Amino acid sequence: MSREEGIRVRSPFDGKELGRVPIASAADVDQAVTAAGRAFVELGLALTPFDRSQMLMALHERLSTEREDFAQLITAETGKVIRESRAEMERALFTLQFAAEEARRIHGRVLSCDVTPRRTGRVAHVYRVPRGVVGAVTPFNFPINLLMHKLAPALAAGNAVVAKPSPQAPLSAERLIAVCREVGIPEGLVQLVQGGIETVLALVAHPGVQVISFTGSVAAGENIARHAGLKKLIMELGGNDPLIVWEDADLEQAARVAVEQGLGTCGQRCTAVKRVLVHRTLVERFQEGLIDRVRRLRVGDPSEPEVELGPMISVAAAERVETAVKDALERGAESLVGGERRGALLPPQVLGSVPTDAPLVVEETFGPVLPILPFDDLDDCVAKVNATIYGLQAGLFTERLEVMKQLHARLDVGTLVVNEGPGFRIDSLPFGGMKKSGLGREGVISAVEELTEEKTLIF
Repeated sequence: MSREEGIRVRSPFDGKELGRVPIASAADVDQAVTAAGRAFVELGLALTPFDRSQMLMALHERLSTEREDFAQLITAETGKVIRESRAEMERALFTLQFAAEEARRIHGRVLSCDVTPRRTGRVAHVYRVPRGVVGAVTPFNFPINLLMHKLAPALAAGNAVVAKPSPQAPLSAERLIAVCREVGIPEGLVQLVQGGIETVLALVAHPGVQVISFTGSVAAGENIARHAGLKKLIMELGGNDPLIVWEDADLEQAARVAVEQGLGTCGQRCTAVKRVLVHRTLVERFQEGLIDRVRRLRVGDPSEPEVELGPMISVAAAERVETAVKDALERGAESLVGGERRGALLPPQVLGSVPTDAPLVVEETFGPVLPILPFDDLDDCVAKVNATIYGLQAGLFTERLEVMKQLHARLDVGTLVVNEGPGFRIDSLPFGGMKKSGLGREGVISAVEELTEEKTLIF
């Protein structure tokens, strides 16, 4: 399909058309996967760890010089405020650097076969080898760094990649793949297909794809799993991440983190603070500090440096969050900070006395909303945190070691971050969750392991 007939990409802030991308047909997907498979055999397997590391560092060097152009493009097509887009590019560069380092560290192990009464005189050499073609399906909210988390470890491990970015933010990914080719990454090893769910399903069902690495919603992940068949699946499916404010917490720092991580990117990130659980004795004091911070946020054009909150990705997304807030209010919640939606621009919302069965807190509300939930003690806190299908990350403010240990043991989350929020992430660390938050782990070191498999030689 031509660009004229494809996806029109518009600014979430003012609706301006930014460009168009063609939609890949099933035949286009087949061609991309076939080319990637051929390149994997003919080119990828011939690259040494040093070659792969140098290849990724060449991409790092080039992106370092173009980071501002990429940041402007991210802001234009996602509505993310410009300082956050610049921060995303900094993270993407670190992700690349970590992957370039890991390309040289992939190693196996040696195991003795003489571990039973039978003397074999043999030894097993276990190698880690690339899996083949990786289908990388990414969302809109971090269009460069989330793609980098799939692309860079896959190339570091010696795989080929077929990328399928979100139709809501396809231009950043298109430019990234173009730069990959410009810096000398063999064209066949990195392919791009654009489109919606039909393109995704054609990619994940293709027999030439060995791994699906997906970031998105639970519903989409379950649909992909039904179509993928017997493939390696790496899935990050979101979170309903709590920030827990214990009775000895630093309230000023807790309020700062709640605002930064709950309302940054308009709350449209899997690790955003989506629930604030506050010890009942602190609720009033905490709310006062939080409300003051939220009311001082500057909302508007995301391209302006002083703006801290821009539009959501679409009008439909903003309407969905607006509906969830209204539902919570009808159930008895109290609006502490609010405001009227203007198109995709939804002012930050803070709600108190939110019923624990409201969809706003049971489900993942992907928007600029901070619901405050009081808790009484450890058991009450654990019960409220775990009362969701998700289990990605959690943040905790306390100085009490025993509380840290108890919550780490009892919360159904992949990571507990102390005296920080659930949005804290270093891109080399394991990243993933429990329950329906996903399968496997990302983070460059873990991703390289997921994207390789063991092959044993016994002699």
